[in-house]
Amino acid sequence: MIPHTQKYLRDFIQNSRLLTALDLIEAHLGVSVVAKASTEVSIAGIQHDHLPIFLYNQNSEDYTHEGALFHELMHLSLHIEGWPILDYGEGFYELKAKFPKNAEWITDTLWDIFSHTEIYRREKLCGFSSFQEREVDNYINTLMPDLPKLCLGWRQHVELLNVIPALLAPASLDMHTRLSEGLEAHLPPTAYRQVEIICRGILERQQFFPQSIPAVFEEVAFKLKLPQKLVAPYHLPKTAPGFFGEIQRIFRKD
Repeated sequence: MIPHTQKYLRDFIQNSRLLTALDLIEAHLGVSVVAKASTEVSIAGIQHDHLPIFLYNQNSEDYTHEGALFHELMHLSLHIEGWPILDYGEGFYELKAKFPKNAEWITDTLWDIFSHTEIYRREKLCGFSSFQEREVDNYINTLMPDLPKLCLGWRQHVELLNVIPALLAPASLDMHTRLSEGLEAHLPPTAYRQVEIICRGILERQQFFPQSIPAVFEEVAFKLKLPQKLVAPYHLPKTAPGFFGEIQRIFRKD
């Protein structure tokens, strides 16, 4: 029998600064970040047992891009800083009854807008915004022409909600302009109004903090006519609100 070899997130990282950032994250969490193959989108997060995990899409090599790895490290950093971890509330089961195939996607993707908006801001601060620009260019060039047939109410393509953080924290003014104009030109009116509601609901707060995210999420969900108490988030038992300052120092230009 061929022995099973456990993989870890650090096995995919070659950039020395990214490795230093991972060292800080693992030192705080007290464990190494395990990596497991998946057929879904690559993502790092915290499980219900409070242990970190990195799921990587074995059908794509995008997760090996330094910008993608920084992005996933920031997901872990946010939770260390006290950002809430998603779990479903009682309203989720009401949504599940109405949209049995899409309830998880709706809730998860709407929730991720908050963390992705902050992560995009950090990518720009730490010199990794080229990854965001590449992703948005791909969206504009390949997916946007098909938006009218992709956007059928809440069955809209996952990339639509995922691209909203790029509107809220763009890598550049040019990228924001191209994305905004493209969405307005190609989206069906109902889907475009949903984008406007989400952006306005978040921008009204200007800056949100970990403890305020569930309340802002519920406000946006209410405006989208989704059930209340969709989420019941929890936190790591040990947090460090200023943790990103340590990470940022690693990527400070010499």
